[in-house]
Amino acid sequence: MLTRLLVPLFVVFTCLQAQARKEAVFFGGGGEPAKDTTIFDETFVSFLKGTQAGGWDTTTYFDGGHRMSDAIANQLTRGRNAQMTSKNLNDEIDNLNAKIEKGTLGKDDQLLIALATHGRPRNGQDTHEVDTVGGQFNLDKLQEVQKLAEAKGVKLAIIDMSCYSGNTLSLASDKTCVVSSATSENVGYNGTGTSLTDQIGKKKNLEQAFLDARQDPRLINPDAPQISTAAGKVAGTATRGLSEGMLIRDQLQGSLEANSCEPLDKQKFAKLIADLKAVSDAANGKKSADPLEGELAQAIQDYNNKRQQALDSFTLSQALNTKTCAMVNQKESCFTLSKWQEMLKNIEQGVPGFKEKWVQGFKEAAKKILSTSEYAQYKEARDAYDTKAKDLYTQAAGVAKVERKIYRKIYEKQSAQSKGPNPCKDFQL
Repeated sequence: MLTRLLVPLFVVFTCLQAQARKEAVFFGGGGEPAKDTTIFDETFVSFLKGTQAGGWDTTTYFDGGHRMSDAIANQLTRGRNAQMTSKNLNDEIDNLNAKIEKGTLGKDDQLLIALATHGRPRNGQDTHEVDTVGGQFNLDKLQEVQKLAEAKGVKLAIIDMSCYSGNTLSLASDKTCVVSSATSENVGYNGTGTSLTDQIGKKKNLEQAFLDARQDPRLINPDAPQISTAAGKVAGTATRGLSEGMLIRDQLQGSLEANSCEPLDKQKFAKLIADLKAVSDAANGKKSADPLEGELAQAIQDYNNKRQQALDSFTLSQALNTKTCAMVNQKESCFTLSKWQEMLKNIEQGVPGFKEKWVQGFKEAAKKILSTSEYAQYKEARDAYDTKAKDLYTQAAGVAKVERKIYRKIYEKQSAQSKGPNPCKDFQL
């Protein structure tokens, strides 16, 4: 009789033990300008759908101040969403620490922390800062969760989808998995974040989800997503030159720092191509030409050609952006043509705190200067630069497409040789 009772009790106990707790926290939507929506809405919705489908206990801190985004967040969370403020982030991390210390989150339970917001370059932190509603937050605070989770046997994964998110890989260890949507030097793109969150709830481990998201043909951007596995470190290092070459295309377009977008040197990748051939030879059992060699060379050539065209237009526009003087309110005022253009725009939009006479004088002078043939030539060159700089994104994405293939090939080779712990493979989405 006792034996008959023990068998079902053992089965019940075993089933209860197998139901590990899955807790997910989403921080996102900070640092956005005033409008109805944020650029992170799609990623947020994708994350919620995935965690709900996967049976995750999810807490969200999203946005704050954008009418439609707030409405979406409140509807999907049934009013439980809180604002993405620095205080809320700090308090939630303290809350997670308390859960781990009390055993609410215990051995073999899973904790997923995701961030989709604007990020900043590292500036003295071990990780980096991200934007919140009305401020910034130092992600070094996550070190507290990492140490506690590892000590208590909680499986921890962090997905940082912000710009410069590669810096967050410093939180990784043989017990903690970290995924970033960009390198430590590069900006991120929303599509990459969404391709990652789209994998949640599909019964994949985090390593496989990362690799599948990286190959998503809909969302290939020049941002080089990274993962903290041993194979990921090798593949990321091998392809680093490609991601650095695509570095911050927006700087070339927006801040006019033309040299911030470095040309891609085909000779620099001779070793990378040799490694690719070695991988192909090993796979095929014979010497073979790797088709990625020609594809990479063409993508680099297209990128460099487009970059040079943009740089030539930039150089011409700078040469034509001459200093021009005019009499304003009986005084000579001298500015570059672009400054006169900016001044007129600000005046027409309304400049508080200035006397009407002062404003009117500068307005008349700016209009006169902006009607000259010199300004027309400058504007034509600047418009040409803007157009070509925008085209760089398409060419950079072309390099990124090849980078995805190269990265995957190197990753799979290294992964087959790796025998150490892999917390990304052990983390189930």
